[in-house]
Amino acid sequence: MLELTEEQGIFLKKPMLVYIGTKRSDGSIQINLAWFEFRDGYFFLNSVKGRHWPAHIEKEREATLAFFDPEDARIFLEIEAKPVEIIEEGAKDHINELSIRYTGKPFELPNGEKRIKIKMEPVKVNGTVK
Repeated sequence: MLELTEEQGIFLKKPMLVYIGTKRSDGSIQINLAWFEFRDGYFFLNSVKGRHWPAHIEKEREATLAFFDPEDARIFLEIEAKPVEIIEEGAKDHINELSIRYTGKPFELPNGEKRIKIKMEPVKVNGTVK
């Protein structure tokens, strides 16, 4: 597994959004914003079950994750990543943890909404954070 540098790990602890680039079935690119967690060398994303972008990740077995410093967009990381697992177990707790990290408040899960947790492994890194 590709290991990120200490400086890159510190950068990814900032509560910033991730831009997720996935490939649609027609070959065009879809970009979505999401909250994320970087832990133990993996990226953890969370989504509503049935959304298109997780289905693209599952089908294509890849995504590009882009992170821009909220104070200076010239400071960024671009990570090519592959899915390790996509599961429902623990996804509700995970979105709550992300909500607290980003908003300071628990996540208000709409009635009947099913969440999925996506574990992504970095395979290639580009950017200005070395």
